[in-house]
Amino acid sequence: MIKKITKSGNSAAITLDLALLEMIHAKIGDQVNVTVHNGNLVISPVNVGLTEKQRTDAVARFRKRYSSVLKRLAE
Repeated sequence: MIKKITKSGNSAAITLDLALLEMIHAKIGDQVNVTVHNGNLVISPVNVGLTEKQRTDAVARFRKRYSSVLKRLAE
């Protein structure tokens, strides 16, 4: 896929199609790591941790598994 480098203020910009973002499992607003490897520009998503749903599910599983222990600790 050929992309054109455009001017954005005092910087240069490349527009990424949503299809490209989906291919690297990224979305608008995500952080990416940009590196140069053997003269090639490499854009990789930054794994910043769990999503909100993953955190909520993990807490629910923890509470279910350890509810009796948590109740005893709270006494």
